[in-house]
Amino acid sequence: MLLVYVFEVEDRAADGWASQIAVLGDSASTANRALRDAGLHKRQIQNQGRAVTTAPLQDERFATLGEGRFMRRRLNDSGWTAWALVPAGEPLNWRLDPNAPITR
Repeated sequence: MLLVYVFEVEDRAADGWASQIAVLGDSASTANRALRDAGLHKRQIQNQGRAVTTAPLQDERFATLGEGRFMRRRLNDSGWTAWALVPAGEPLNWRLDPNAPITR
């Protein structure tokens, strides 16, 4: 049975250096593997690699989420952004994202 798994990940492009990524999976381990296959490193996935929450497919926040796709919200100074579909080809790993700010 497919569920939406939400993982908290390190994200330099967010003011709070954190984002949440939603992915479909039939288990937490397959959802985690999808994140890893999309370029996230094990240490970038917080909570020891475990999902912070799950949601049913019917949850309206994830209506546009399909298999093989990701949704993200970022922790900014004003709080969490709205959930948005990650465009195809956009890296989940901020180290590979040319739009992520450069910090020292």
